Amino acid sequence: MQVPLPALRSAPLGKGPVASVVTFRTDAKPEEILGAGAQIVETYGPFAVARGAEVNLGILRDLGRYAEVYPDASTLEFLGGPVDVTTLASDQTLAWSMDVGGQTLGVVHFHSPIKIEWQTELRLRGLTILRYIPQNALVVRGTAAEVNDCDQRKEYRISHRVTRRAV
Repeated sequence: MQVPLPALRSAPLGKGPVASVVTFRTDAKPEEILGAGAQIVETYGPFAVARGAEVNLGILRDLGRYAEVYPDASTLEFLGGPVDVTTLASDQTLAWSMDVGGQTLGVVHFHSPIKIEWQTELRLRGLTILRYIPQNALVVRGTAAEVNDCDQRKEYRISHRVTRRAV
């Protein structure tokens, strides 16, 4: 799953001409990120993942902060090649393929580096984590109901279309 970014918990991006929005890592404090006009995606103690325009990164750099674009934040690297999860529309008409035990596979794509508590939550929801996929994704196994239940979270989104193509 990929996080629906408009639901982020900080100020909207600045008004004006439409600029390319990038995901980036920074060591700036939350108030500096917001003051620069960017959105906080997630914090990790000494660093944060944020979204904003290149100008927002420049403001943080001018403050002496580390601010670098987080490359390929929405790309998963499969053996069959990279998949941009932003191009995968959530199609509720597709049925999950099931094995004889009633289990299915899904790919959970997180909007930033995976936190231990998110993995714990997946396990508590009845899912088995099978493997990590670069950039910030996990292949999980569970019933269709358990996998679909994950679609209500803001930290990630889940897709079965990716598994059909590449896993």
